[in-house]
Amino acid sequence: IARSLAFLRAHPVESVQAGLAAFLPASGGASRHRFLSNLVATESPEGHWHHSLADTAWNLRLLHDLGEHRTPGVYRAVEWIFSTQGQPGAYARGCSEASHRDRICEHFFGPCFSPGEPQLSSARFPNGAEIASDAGARFLISNVALEVLLRWGYDRDPRLERYLESLRNFPRLFSRFGGMFAPVLMVSVLAVLLRDRHPRSKKQAGNLLRLLAKLQKRDGNWPHLDRFYVLDVIGHSRNRHARRMLARSRPRLLALARREGRWGAAALPTGIALRALAALSKLGGRHSSASARL
Repeated sequence: IARSLAFLRAHPVESVQAGLAAFLPASGGASRHRFLSNLVATESPEGHWHHSLADTAWNLRLLHDLGEHRTPGVYRAVEWIFSTQGQPGAYARGCSEASHRDRICEHFFGPCFSPGEPQLSSARFPNGAEIASDAGARFLISNVALEVLLRWGYDRDPRLERYLESLRNFPRLFSRFGGMFAPVLMVSVLAVLLRDRHPRSKKQAGNLLRLLAKLQKRDGNWPHLDRFYVLDVIGHSRNRHARRMLARSRPRLLALARREGRWGAAALPTGIALRALAALSKLGGRHSSASARL
C-alpha cells in the first residue's frame, strides 16, 4: 500500500486523470486544477464530450471523483445524458413478439439512455468494463451513465424511476451466470443497485452479490470478468458478501502488484486496488476517508 501511494504521488497527472486526486498530497492540487480546467474546456456547449454517451458519462464520473461541485457544466452534461433517454438506439427500445417473449423489450427495461450510433461493435471503459456485442454495448453504456447520475445524487429524479425499477427486477431475469446476459452486464446492473438508496435496490444488490460471491474462484478472480471492474464496483459496499469477496481477492491482488507498487500500466487499476485494500486494512488518516469517498 505504501508503494502504491508513492507511485500515485510520483505520477500526479496520471492519478488525477484517473480520478484519484484524493490520494495525492496537497501539492497535487495544481495537477487537479489543470486537468479539471482542460476537461471542462473540452465540454461542448450542449453538455457532451465528442457527441458520445460513453465519453460524457465517464468524464462526468471523473468530475465527481475529483470533487467537482454541481457547476453549470455538470448540469449541462447531466441534462444531455437525460436527453438521450428512450431515443433511437437505446437498449430494449420498442417491442416485438420475440423480444417480449425473451423479456428484453421496453416493457421490461428502461427507458435506457441511447448511445445514438447506428452500429456498435463493442464498448470498453477504463475500469475494465468491456463487452463485444451491439446490444450488450448499448446496455452497458446506458447502465454506466445511470450509475454516474446516481453518484451525482439523481436517484430520486422521477425521470429515472422506471429505469431503476426495471433494474430492481433484473435479478429475476438473471437466474444464472451467463445465459442471455453477459456477466459484465450483471455487474453493471449491480453497480447501479449499489448506488441506489431504494430498499428494493439494496435487497436485489444483495442477491447479485451473493451470486457473484458463489462464482468467485480461489484466486479471487471471477469467470469472464475483469478483476478490476468487479473490485471497482464492490469496493465501496458494506455488504457481507462484498466484504468476503474483497478479502478473498486480497492475497492474489497483493501478488499481482509490481515492485514499484502499481497494477497494470495505468493509474486507475492501481487506484482500484488501493481502494479495495484500504477497505480491508483501514488505511489511516485522509486516505481511509478518501477510499471510502471514491
